[in-house]
Amino acid sequence: MIGGRAYAGGRCGVWAALGLLVPLVASHPASAQATRLEHTPVEAVRSPLLGRADLMGRVFVDENRNGHWDAGETPLAGIWVLLDDGTMVETDGDGTYLFFRIRPGRRWLRISEETLPGGLASAVAPGWVDVIPAGLTRRDLPAVPNLETVEIGQEEVRGWKLFARKTPLPISVVGNVRDIQALVNGRRVSFKVADLALAGVDRSLLAKVGTTALRFRLRTAGRPLRWRVTVQDATGAVLRTFEGTGPPPETLRFDGRDEAGKALGEGSYAVRLCAEWEAREAACSPYRPFGLFTRRRHPPKVTRPSVKARAEVGGGPAPLDADGSFIVSLPAEREEVTLHLLRDDGREVRSTVRLPRLWLDAPPEEQLVSADDEGAPPSALPVVLEGRTEAGATVQGSEGTVAQDGTHFRLPLRLEPGRRRVEVSARNRAGWSRTVEVVLHLGRESPEGVPVVVRPAVPRLRVRLPAEGSRLATPRIYLEGRTAPGNRVQVGGAPVPVAEDGSFAAVVPLARQDGALEIEVRDGAGHRGTVRRGFAPSPSAGEPGAFADFGPFAQWAPAARFGLRGVARASFVRPGRDRVAVYGHAAVGSLAAARGGAPAAVEASAGAEMPAGADTRLGLHYGGRLGLSLPGTDAAVAPNSMGHRLLLSARQRLGVANLYAEFSAESSGPPDGELPLLAGASIGADLTPARALRVRLLARARTVVAGPGAASPPEGVEAGAALLWTVTPSFSFGLDLRHIEDRRTAHAEAAGEIGAVSLAFELGEVRLLQSTAGWLTAGALTLSSATRVEWQALPALHTALDYQLLTQTEVYRHHYRLEADYDLLPAVPAEAGTRLLNLRLGLVVEATFLRPADTWTPLVQMRLQAAF
Repeated sequence: MIGGRAYAGGRCGVWAALGLLVPLVASHPASAQATRLEHTPVEAVRSPLLGRADLMGRVFVDENRNGHWDAGETPLAGIWVLLDDGTMVETDGDGTYLFFRIRPGRRWLRISEETLPGGLASAVAPGWVDVIPAGLTRRDLPAVPNLETVEIGQEEVRGWKLFARKTPLPISVVGNVRDIQALVNGRRVSFKVADLALAGVDRSLLAKVGTTALRFRLRTAGRPLRWRVTVQDATGAVLRTFEGTGPPPETLRFDGRDEAGKALGEGSYAVRLCAEWEAREAACSPYRPFGLFTRRRHPPKVTRPSVKARAEVGGGPAPLDADGSFIVSLPAEREEVTLHLLRDDGREVRSTVRLPRLWLDAPPEEQLVSADDEGAPPSALPVVLEGRTEAGATVQGSEGTVAQDGTHFRLPLRLEPGRRRVEVSARNRAGWSRTVEVVLHLGRESPEGVPVVVRPAVPRLRVRLPAEGSRLATPRIYLEGRTAPGNRVQVGGAPVPVAEDGSFAAVVPLARQDGALEIEVRDGAGHRGTVRRGFAPSPSAGEPGAFADFGPFAQWAPAARFGLRGVARASFVRPGRDRVAVYGHAAVGSLAAARGGAPAAVEASAGAEMPAGADTRLGLHYGGRLGLSLPGTDAAVAPNSMGHRLLLSARQRLGVANLYAEFSAESSGPPDGELPLLAGASIGADLTPARALRVRLLARARTVVAGPGAASPPEGVEAGAALLWTVTPSFSFGLDLRHIEDRRTAHAEAAGEIGAVSLAFELGEVRLLQSTAGWLTAGALTLSSATRVEWQALPALHTALDYQLLTQTEVYRHHYRLEADYDLLPAVPAEAGTRLLNLRLGLVVEATFLRPADTWTPLVQMRLQAAF
């Protein structure tokens, strides 16, 4: 037969039937073999009820390198495991792989090295595994780390630092509007003065309308740039203006007329003098009121214009107290201060004060003095304040002597541990000053109480990971390490669980396309450390493989026979970085063993599988086969045949369930006749109710839709459930219940109910496999019990002992088998380098005893197997 289907069990299983075909040759009625015990050949029972078996195991990181999975070791998900006939499955989240309902017997098993995370290599060489019929065979596949160690971590070291907080003091402006006074940084501002006195008026400030005796006496300080005299009425409207440049005249005559020459009428008026000087200084006299009358008996009331006192400092209003005083603090970065004061009688002054510039360049904000491990704490530490000012300015310090060289200055000091405050002031030629406050703090803590850390603490971290620049076929790596208990570890920004003893191990993806990875450790105090590595992602170009089973080339009992009778297979798989995989498989040789000859056959298959969403995968598969009868072959037993099969599959992850569906179309039969077309459908579910427990539900049917037999009932119907339980790392339990109706054979015994219980146990280098099955067909109960013990006597010598008991209607068949296989060219694990060829020579001694016939049938064979 060509092979069966296999499905991956668990969370991330790949869809089934990758590289496998249905038993096309066996679908021909003439090729079927009887299931009655008296017709059973010596080699094995070929009943369709016993023609399937399960093979499972775990792919894991063998951290202690003992070859066995121990609690706490990291399982590997997403690893592809391949059989000799091209079947491949993907491990689930627990690292478990499962080949379900595959052909029993000797199988070639290997890991796809290209799907292992970076830093891991297979610890076991590709090799043979014997799958017992109707039972569960377990074979774990360990991988070992190939990593380099990186360690970080240091204790915190504290020390002494000099902290220099240099703060320019704000500009202080204090004044009083009533007194027209102001102090800037403690220095009085000298405002300019402009004043005006009236002449030609009586004691009541009155003059007759039309008089020409009014005169204004003007007085200003210094030499103004320009001046102006305005006459206004009681409403504030300006009626007459006199102005000029330079100093004003001492006396200015007013003829009592407005700008148009019209005599002013009776009423109250006011006159005011304003002048402007250089450096944006200005001053105005108070308003001087006077009145004009026509009749002395009823003179007008002379009133002063109403003005609200105010002060502006630095371009903004200054709040005034009840007595007209104000206090303003301006930012220290201002280079000049403008003042504008207006008294309620109209007197007004403006002045601009330009402050000197001052820069402190040294010492820096923080300066390390010494570490605790360097000796005694500092004493009388020499410190120099250095800085610059503008040309012409002088610098003074609140203590010490300033050495000034032009615009540069130095102020030497000596400090003891503690805090010290020093002021440095610069004064320009105009006498205005600016001050910088320097607070010096020498201590083991900053002024804010933060300890001085010379060398920060880095949490201890020992991590083992692939070497820098390693080529990665898959975008993920394996790493392991240890840190202090309670620390947190993040890899690529994602947290990694840390055990109570501080150890951790994980498979992490490379999220960045450039292959960069960052590992961070952080302790409870907030200290952190980082390890950075870069890798070289390089998608796989594909993995070839070849397997040849030359069969029993020598047989001495029951009859002597020599010659090669086997099969050669080749496979190719490309695990894609984008989770799209392509594969191919080809085989040629004696693909079915039968009495009377060695039929030859050629088979090939190809397919692809790809994601269709986060938890959905789709697959497409095609396979074909051509079987030929060699000369001397009994055509009734092994006729010429051919077959084709197309398979579509889908798998959906839904919580703890992995749902799958398959649809197939196939045809097989003699090449010279009309071939029937069969359609089939399978649905099922893989359930993971617990981490070590898997339940599989399956239902499938096949029927002829075209060609011979199109009107017949379905060719095959099967429904069943299987339970696989990993009780301990070395002990597994399986239970399989099925109902099968297979009409592809000529015997009714192919329909019935079957149940099987199997155990798999490992103890060191010894493996024990046991399977007990029973099925009920046509009213007859058949029981089968198979036990296999495997052990490795020598590094290159593999031995096994089988016992099988079949009983049916008082007929008993006892089958004993001893195997010894010697590796002529042992396969080498990937961690030690890969050998191109593995060659194994085997000796098989069998004996079958039938009752009640009481006949013994011996069998002695030698076989040769090779793999690439």
